[in-house]
Amino acid sequence: MLYENDETCREFDRLTMDAGFTPKVQEYYNVETMLELAELGYGILYMNELYAYNHNRTAKEKPLEFFLTGRQDNRVEVYLSYHKRILEQEYGKMFLDMIRNSAM
Repeated sequence: MLYENDETCREFDRLTMDAGFTPKVQEYYNVETMLELAELGYGILYMNELYAYNHNRTAKEKPLEFFLTGRQDNRVEVYLSYHKRILEQEYGKMFLDMIRNSAM
């Protein structure tokens, strides 16, 4: 899931192109909806640090994992977020490994 933001979309496109694949992307305008869908295990979320920080600060339960993938123009950190259950699926592990390797 990807937030409709030009900078975030460009950074995500760069990461996936560097990793050599084209993921199926659903873009959203509402970050809260994206976070709730990720908490249900619907998909993997790509977002900037402010949303990750606020979610971790206000969430009663913490079913989501976050990892830093890079920075947008050396200003904003960008995170990939996913439910722990995504690692139960081979495709989830492969996708996260591809992003981790291209982000480093």
